[in-house]
Amino acid sequence: MYIINTLSITMMDKFPANLHLKEIKPDKAARLAAKMHKVKGVESYVNSADHARIFSETLGIDVAHRPEIFYMKGGDNALLGKYFSPEAPFGSKEIPEGGQLRWFLVEVR
Repeated sequence: MYIINTLSITMMDKFPANLHLKEIKPDKAARLAAKMHKVKGVESYVNSADHARIFSETLGIDVAHRPEIFYMKGGDNALLGKYFSPEAPFGSKEIPEGGQLRWFLVEVR
């Protein structure tokens, strides 16, 4: 399983690609990340050091800052953390008041 903070069609290994996105609650994201970390391991492709730190705190596992290009193929899963609402000040180290971190399970079918 991957942990990511962005999703783009350029991350798909080949086309056509069928993506399934499902929003999950933060506590479920943390349980899933802990389980996968323990059983199979997780690979982080979080391209922001600040996001990696916040994800680590939120999920309760070490999420590495790894700004590398990678490709997802059929059968791959990822835990996508996305920040919603007001614009974070440049260089912000925390989620601003009124903002929220939402989690999505991404499946490539």
